[in-house]
Amino acid sequence: MGTMYNIKIVDEYGIIKNNLYLNNQIDSIFNKINLHFSTYKDNSEISLFNSNISQNPLIVSSELFYLVSKSKEIFEISNGSFDITVKPLLDIWGFSTSYKTQLIPTQSAIDSIKKYVGLDKLILKKTTILKQNPLTQIDLNSIAKGWAVDKISQLFKSLKLNHYMIEIGGDIYLSGHNQDKQLWKIGIRDPYSDENNVLYSISLTDKAIATSGSYQNNYYIDGIKYSHIINPKTGYPIKHELISAIIVADNCMIADAIATTVMVKGFDNGLHWINSLTDIECFITAKLPNGKLKHAKSNGF
Repeated sequence: MGTMYNIKIVDEYGIIKNNLYLNNQIDSIFNKINLHFSTYKDNSEISLFNSNISQNPLIVSSELFYLVSKSKEIFEISNGSFDITVKPLLDIWGFSTSYKTQLIPTQSAIDSIKKYVGLDKLILKKTTILKQNPLTQIDLNSIAKGWAVDKISQLFKSLKLNHYMIEIGGDIYLSGHNQDKQLWKIGIRDPYSDENNVLYSISLTDKAIATSGSYQNNYYIDGIKYSHIINPKTGYPIKHELISAIIVADNCMIADAIATTVMVKGFDNGLHWINSLTDIECFITAKLPNGKLKHAKSNGF
């Protein structure tokens, strides 16, 4: 998956008898993620889907169908701010393994790509996905990591493990209590501090936390920063003051996708949108022109 993971389990009843078995089960989940969703592997299901230019419905795995269908739901409730079909835009802006840019894409090139960007161009039916435009491609990196966290959580629950923390690349699920029999405590760090300064801390359980930010994975051309987070409506990297969105939700897949969505919407619009949703909260940070940071929390955070 191209990232690090950290798992803590409080096995107060000695349920884990075989660490190797548990490690193998977790590795199996990661292998499945790469098999289905890795855009770095030419033979992964998503890569084969993207390269297929058939105008007939494509039979896909239940895993791919599920994530695309969930992505389409978020696409609709976000009014198109969350869109997994931005892969060609990520490519032309240089945020992929297959293409690196030293030049800003032309408006005509972006407009040409936007003609086949949009989740409304995919028709889902039973176990098939139809590309209305054969050039449409998808990238599930903004939701698959959270899905992996949820799958590991489901594994633990099936084994009657109830107290754990799962973290994959900053996406977290917390269950039960920590080793001190307290709620899990998560610190929200200053994104620009080298000293891991904690801006805010929360104690919670049975919740997921996901973070998205423009302060990582970016580059500069002629002194202008370009973020890997693309606004699917404009075709350009986001340029607003919002630099970080931390989302709390019931499952990590949703939190992961919502975090990216808020980054696309921006500070005010993102906060207003979160406050219109149920059982989803956020802590967001903006960098003002004077370099100072501005923070805001949703109503229930």
